[in-house]
Amino acid sequence: MFKSRVITGLDTGTRSIKIVQLRKGPLGLEMVKSGVTQIPRSIVEQGGISALTPLLRDALSGFRVEQLVSVVPRHLVTIRTIFLPSIKENEIREMLI
Repeated sequence: MFKSRVITGLDTGTRSIKIVQLRKGPLGLEMVKSGVTQIPRSIVEQGGISALTPLLRDALSGFRVEQLVSVVPRHLVTIRTIFLPSIKENEIREMLI
């Protein structure tokens, strides 16, 4: 399932961002590194997940991330359906850059 030896887990809660890195050792999973960053109340009151971007960058700055598994609270998620024109994958990549 995962190609990397080290997997990073990211849990974004309402009060903190928790990060853990695990690797498969001889006796099972081993914790490589972990960290917790508190989310200021002012950001929670703003209610937008985009306000968490600087905190997420800071929280992940001490980690080398190859594979990431993330959990985000439902109330911070917005799901939208978008329709893309039928074009080649490389053209889509160029539009995003």
